[in-house]
Amino acid sequence: MTSILTWQQRMNITKGIARGLWYLHHNPLKKICHGDIKLTKILLNEKLEAKISDFNLSRYKSKEKTGQEKIANDVFNFGIVLLQIMTGRKSTSIAEARDAVLRKGSLSGLADPRLNGAYDSAAFQNAMSIAVHCTNPSERERPNMEEVLQKLEQIQTQILVRTNCKDVIY
Repeated sequence: MTSILTWQQRMNITKGIARGLWYLHHNPLKKICHGDIKLTKILLNEKLEAKISDFNLSRYKSKEKTGQEKIANDVFNFGIVLLQIMTGRKSTSIAEARDAVLRKGSLSGLADPRLNGAYDSAAFQNAMSIAVHCTNPSERERPNMEEVLQKLEQIQTQILVRTNCKDVIY
């Protein structure tokens, strides 16, 4: 039997991936770009903590691409992974998500139907917005992984605040 990841588990997994990429990009000993982030390269331990595997181990210096271009590719690929985790689809239309985010339309149709509505719609909208920014066609317009991680942590904090506010008796 396959179990369906909850919204909170998905958020924790995406934060773990973002934290791992941030560490690779800012490692004080040797800055590394993964080079091939995709769902099949993300392993989960028994606590559902994300572990990045199968490193291409691309260093910053290369004749084909600069370090910033390689980092931008990791960010783009993370955006694809984030879209896939949030929607539950192997290939989600970036154009469809980008269009919905940019026109500030409803993204509920993109949410994984197996969640049966058990997710925070504002948080979903924000996570999809992050994914769209990560997949911006312009490498210069993409956030870095530190910014992505901070935004994912903000989403989680906002969920906790909203959840705790519902439990308060007035």
